[in-house]
Amino acid sequence: MDRRTRKDLKTDKFAQEVGLGVRFLAGHKLQATRYAGIGAVVLLLVAGYWFYSSRQASARAKALADAIHVSDGVVSATPQAPNMTFATQAEKDKAVVEAYSKVGAAYRGTQEGAIAQLYVAAQKTDKGETEEAIKLYRDVADSAPTEYKRVAQLALAELLASQNQVAEAEKVLESVVQSSSALVSQEEATLVLARIVAKSDPAKARKLLEPLRNSRAAISGAAITALATLPPAPPKDPSTDSKAPAAATKAN
Repeated sequence: MDRRTRKDLKTDKFAQEVGLGVRFLAGHKLQATRYAGIGAVVLLLVAGYWFYSSRQASARAKALADAIHVSDGVVSATPQAPNMTFATQAEKDKAVVEAYSKVGAAYRGTQEGAIAQLYVAAQKTDKGETEEAIKLYRDVADSAPTEYKRVAQLALAELLASQNQVAEAEKVLESVVQSSSALVSQEEATLVLARIVAKSDPAKARKLLEPLRNSRAAISGAAITALATLPPAPPKDPSTDSKAPAAATKAN
């Protein structure tokens, strides 16, 4: 992904692009076992979109801005002003997690706190620290404003599914697939649910995906691709059509 400057992030055009990117990626790319690093990208986009589109100055916004400044740092042997400079990637990773964790702890339950917690959870997912990531996603799902709660639920569901906890993943998604929101649409949540149950219940996955074939282009394409990975639907037994009339005739 191309690096963007803070000035770029403030433009309406880029805000629109980021918003679309968040909505698509949140529904289709949060798969820890298949897309290493994508979770972090999604959540950085969430942070960028919601933080930079806000014109409110507050302690929470300042704290989140400071954490973003740390994550914008570079790994280099020489200073790279105005960015922070780190000697190694490990040193930077540690500082980033500490910075976002501090915001998440201080402002739990707020927009900024949720963004910070989601970022840390994604980082832990990418590093294979699954149990810690699950705990963080659960906490955001329990405490955050609705938009962030739903992003956390999508990520949590896919992470649980990657650990073969499919039934629990389905339960997490139950409320998400019932309605749309700015960051997570009902269609995107349905796609995630279909992917999760595809292996254990391909018939249910097909039932979820078929109505999405005629949705907007991105959703339709994803649904068609997902349908192609499912085993063929069993042919309809023609005898089932004749059994009902025959039974009715016998009854008469």
